[in-house]
Amino acid sequence: MKYWYIALVVLIFAGCTGPTRLEIDGTAPGIKSGVFNIVDIKNKPVYGDNITDGKFSINELLEYPGYHMIKVTNMFDSKATHMPYEIYLEPGKYAIEINGADLSKYPKITTDSKTQQEVSTYYTLADELMADIQKQIKEKTEFLKSSEANSLPGNEYVAKVDELKAARIKEKEIEATLIEKFVEKYPQSEIAAHFIYSLDYKSDPVRYYNLFNKLSDAAKNTDEGKVLNERLARLIKLVPGGEGPAIYG
Repeated sequence: MKYWYIALVVLIFAGCTGPTRLEIDGTAPGIKSGVFNIVDIKNKPVYGDNITDGKFSINELLEYPGYHMIKVTNMFDSKATHMPYEIYLEPGKYAIEINGADLSKYPKITTDSKTQQEVSTYYTLADELMADIQKQIKEKTEFLKSSEANSLPGNEYVAKVDELKAARIKEKEIEATLIEKFVEKYPQSEIAAHFIYSLDYKSDPVRYYNLFNKLSDAAKNTDEGKVLNERLARLIKLVPGGEGPAIYG
């Protein structure tokens, strides 16, 4: 009997000390000296390493699986900034390659994590579809802040403002196309609602409602999916001719 007891204790102990490590092998060509940081959803730093001659690494216990953000600093180029990169972490190995020449690009991330593979697909596609319009918006915004813009006649300045507004509208249209392409590629994705949740679905509730209906049941029943369902249900009723949508759960 005692041997069964010892075996049970060993199994329980093994389960509590299983593979919960996070291993990152990183490269950042073009960054001789910098900092690689990972923060949690509350923007609290949880992992990090110095980038030295384009290399960095992390080997630590993973506090919890889930979404995090990567922040990279190039110590020799303070103007090289970027929006934090979203990454889904779970126990295992990640090979991360930062584009040191253009930090605006999402890193190349190789891992066995199926969730992160979908995250990489989404943001890589975003780079392809969004780069041009985001560049236009940045240039138009910077121009409107310039002394040259301030010296324009009133009607010309208003025209430039209207150009920026039109570019932002186009950006929202491309964002909707982006998530539609993602759902087309991953119709059974469990994280599609996560991406929709971060977009301006209020700008086109009919389009997003139709897209939401194409999501897998698993995606619809995530916390973010349930919130989207409720919000889109209300929004669609406000659209002229809108019908009461089905409620999932």
